[in-house]
Formats: sequence, C-alpha cells, structure tokens
Amino acid sequence: MTDLEKQAAELGIKVDKRWSDERLQQEIDKTLAAPAAGQENPQEMKPAYPVNPAQPVNEPAHDIGMDKKEKTTPVKLLYDTWLEADVRTPAGEVVDLPLSKAKEMISQGKAARADKFPGE
Repeated sequence: MTDLEKQAAELGIKVDKRWSDERLQQEIDKTLAAPAAGQENPQEMKPAYPVNPAQPVNEPAHDIGMDKKEKTTPVKLLYDTWLEADVRTPAGEVVDLPLSKAKEMISQGKAARADKFPGE
C-alpha cells in the first residue's frame, strides 16, 4: 500500500485501484478542502435548482454588480441563469439588467434583446 493509499484510507476515501497517483491526490485534496461534518459551507450547500417565486419577474437582480445609476434594459434569457447567488432564473424569462451586463450576456449568446421596437 502506497503512502497516498494509506492517507486516503485514513480520510475514509474509497480508493479505486485503477486511479493514478494524480487522481488519488486530487481526491485527498478534495476531501481535505471539504468542511468538517456539521459545518456549513454555503458553496457546497446550494440546492441544485433553487427557485424564488417571491422575486418579481422583471425586478433587477442584486448580485450581478448592478450600479443603481446604470440604465437597465430588458433581455430574454436563453439559458437558466443565476442572477442572484441562490436563485435560478429559468430560460425564457424576461428580466431587466444593467446595460453593460445585458450587452455581455447577449454577446455570449446567453440572452437576446427583449426591448420593443421604436413606435410600439
């Protein structure tokens, strides 16, 4: 048994004999970085698809670095997006975003313009 296998066994890691030393070291590092039992780590505790039905659909999100003075524009999301840390906004929703964030998401193909044409 190698030193890495001994260390993994002490940490309670189930070792697959097909793993390389590099993979085994990654598993050890991952286990050591995880919080101890009973401790809460917000990054690890997020539900897979959190939804907040209380948030109005066209309400600008707060976690996207929005400057209160920056002009907003409506965009239609093409992919599920986390505009707030723990709140998933599903694809197809129309949300108001700061102009710079809207341009960034449109250029990445994650959103489309949802504003009306002049005269509508």
